[in-house]
Amino acid sequence: MQNEWKWKLADHEFWSNPAPEAYYLLARWGGKGSKLLDLGCGIGRHALLFASTGFEVSAIDASEEAVGMLRQKARDHRLLIDVRKGEMAKLPYENDSFDFVISFYVIYHGFRDDVVKALSEVSRVMKPGGEFFVTFNSADSESLGSAKGQKIDERTIIKTGGVEDGIPHYYVDRTTLEDLLGEFEIISLRSIRDYYGNKSSYHFYVLARKHED
Repeated sequence: MQNEWKWKLADHEFWSNPAPEAYYLLARWGGKGSKLLDLGCGIGRHALLFASTGFEVSAIDASEEAVGMLRQKARDHRLLIDVRKGEMAKLPYENDSFDFVISFYVIYHGFRDDVVKALSEVSRVMKPGGEFFVTFNSADSESLGSAKGQKIDERTIIKTGGVEDGIPHYYVDRTTLEDLLGEFEIISLRSIRDYYGNKSSYHFYVLARKHED
């Protein structure tokens, strides 16, 4: 399955700035010495932020180009970040490794079975009681019916053109989302319309906690 962004076509300045939610998570999690996984780290906007405030950060992405850029940035900023190339559905970490996991605009890059596998892997590598921040494509998003995507089924398209060319995208409603997150307790769930210049899309922003054993 194709799931690597074409970073040469991406707006590097935009994707270098942390999302506002990341600062809330910093305040909530406090974190010095806490172990955090940035799943689908891209070029490192969140991995760098959390590492600079004392978190022990691991970061993983499917793109060799993105991983290489983050490694260089970490060296430039003298930050120790465990950066790896890998797939969401087969994470190269031990069970119960992380206190926190973040995944911004990534988990839905695949078909439903891929998303299920990725979420199972997230649960596996998290400590019981650990918290997980994740975003999902909302089925209310205009891009689900966009002419710029090849529709596979009522909830899945494959993007055509641009940085995400050839990458499947899975969309959920609230019921589907709650079903997918069955291994977690949902702490908060928001439906947000994001604007990018003259474009917009709907996402669910979810903060969840892994169930205690």
